[in-house]
Amino acid sequence: MASQQIVFRLPDDLADDLERYASRTRRRRSEILRDALRSYLAHSSRPPRKAAEKVAHLIGAVETGKPDLAENARRYVLESLGRGR
Repeated sequence: MASQQIVFRLPDDLADDLERYASRTRRRRSEILRDALRSYLAHSSRPPRKAAEKVAHLIGAVETGKPDLAENARRYVLESLGRGR
């Protein structure tokens, strides 16, 4: 496989972390950096999630004790504001 050499600078602390990780995992630094770049690019190329998708796991996670909260949300908010909460 053809490859290109790219030279860039790392801050000392990041270079030290990379060196320790390479020693611990017995992998080459270049291999670790290629894997990290692949992962970053795969993640950043995904379309951004909509706000509703980001909080979908929270829907139904809060127990209010009010069975009609969805139908009467305005009334409950106004009552809460009236109590100074």
